[in-house]
Amino acid sequence: MTITIITICGDPFKWESEITYLAERMTCSGKYCVLTPVIPFIKHPPVGGMFTASEIGRLVDAQRIKINLSSAILVMDP
Repeated sequence: MTITIITICGDPFKWESEITYLAERMTCSGKYCVLTPVIPFIKHPPVGGMFTASEIGRLVDAQRIKINLSSAILVMDP
């Protein structure tokens, strides 16, 4: 069986539960390996509540790498 790698893109502040639910359902189907935005980290920002420019850059870079590894992306905007 072939597994498709899919990255979910979308605003994790707005769509956290939808992204999490969809990733869970797709992964449980056995047909997909789902890569998601970094939701837990964003929900609990560092002390002081602000990300540094380098932290934001790392999050953006990580999402770009996930997209490059994927066969497809799924943009969440219900």
